[in-house]
Amino acid sequence: MMSKRLFSDEPNAPKPLKELFWENAEKARMGEFWKDKKSYRELSEATGIPSGSLRMLFMNKPKGNIPKIVTITNGLAKVTGKNITLGKLLARDNQHEVFEFPRDPEQVTENLWHNIRKKLEITEDMDEGEVRERMTVFVVSSGMAQTNYNLINQRGTVSLDTLEKFSKRLRVEPYELLATIRRREIIDRDDFTIPKENVSDYHIDIGKLNTFIKLQPYSPNGQEVASADLSPQNLYHYYSKGTIGDMPIKTAYKFKRLVDIYEAEYGPLEPSSRVLDVKELERFLYSGMITGYAIAKTGLMNATNGNLYIRGKRPIESMQLDRAFGLYKHLKRLKKGPINSLT
Repeated sequence: MMSKRLFSDEPNAPKPLKELFWENAEKARMGEFWKDKKSYRELSEATGIPSGSLRMLFMNKPKGNIPKIVTITNGLAKVTGKNITLGKLLARDNQHEVFEFPRDPEQVTENLWHNIRKKLEITEDMDEGEVRERMTVFVVSSGMAQTNYNLINQRGTVSLDTLEKFSKRLRVEPYELLATIRRREIIDRDDFTIPKENVSDYHIDIGKLNTFIKLQPYSPNGQEVASADLSPQNLYHYYSKGTIGDMPIKTAYKFKRLVDIYEAEYGPLEPSSRVLDVKELERFLYSGMITGYAIAKTGLMNATNGNLYIRGKRPIESMQLDRAFGLYKHLKRLKKGPINSLT
C-alpha cells in the first residue's frame, strides 16, 4: 500500500523567505570567486552594523524587518559594486529583474502598503470603515490576529515572516510588494504596480472539478500537472477517490489551474451551480455574523474548528471543499435573512 505521506499537498515546500534572503545575501557577500569575497568588517563599514552582529545575523537567519534587510542589501551593493537589490535577495527566479526597487527603507515600506491597497482595491475616496474592514479581513486571512492594529491601519514596518504571509495570501512574489514599478519600460504609466486581480480567481466550480477528476485526462507524471504545481501523488490520490469533496481549498486552486490548461486545449467543461466564492466566505466568517457554536449546529464541523476559522487561527484555504461550500451556502442564507438571525 502506498504511504499516506506521499499524498502531502506540498512535498517539496520552498524554504522560508527569511532563510532565502540570508542565503542569497551570503552568496552575494562570498562572490563568484574567492577574490570577490567581502569580509564582515567591510560590510560593517558599509552598513554601520558591528561585524560581530553581522556574523550572528548571517548565521541565525532571523526574520528581520524592512529597514534591516534594506540596510543589508544596500551594504552588499556598496561593497561588491554590483546592482544587488531586494528583488535579487528575495527571489527564487529571475522575474525580479523587470522590477525597480528603492534604496530608502521608508520608501520600501510605503511601497508595501501602497501595493497591498492596490491589490485589495482600496481607493483614496473609500469610507474609513470599509478600508478597515478590508484590511482586517486581509490580515486575519493571512494568518494573523485581528487585534494587530498596526497592520490593519497600515502603519510601521513588517518582518520577513509577515511579508511572506502577505505575499502568499495575495498570490504574488514577496518582492513584488516592495517594488516601485512593474516594468522599467513602462515607467510613465500608472497602472503597473500590480495588475488588477481577477475576481474569478477566487471562484471554485466544485462540479466542474469533479467532472475533470472523472475524466482523468492527464497522466500524473505529465508536464501539465507540473505546470499546475501539483505533485503526481496528489493527482493520483484524487483520481483514485473519484471525488474532490475532502480536497482543501489550497489544493483546489492548483486543480483549477490544471482545468484551465485542459479547457484551453479541449474547450470549456460544463459549468455547475456549485460555485464557492472563497473571498465572500472569508468576509462572512470574519464579519462576526456567526459563532463557532452556530457552525457546530450545522453539522459541518465542531465548534472548536469553527472558532479557529472565525478568529483566523486556521487559514480558510485549509478547509475542505464540501465543508466550505456547505458553510458558504448557510452563511449566504443568513446574510439574506433578518438581522437578528445573523448572531
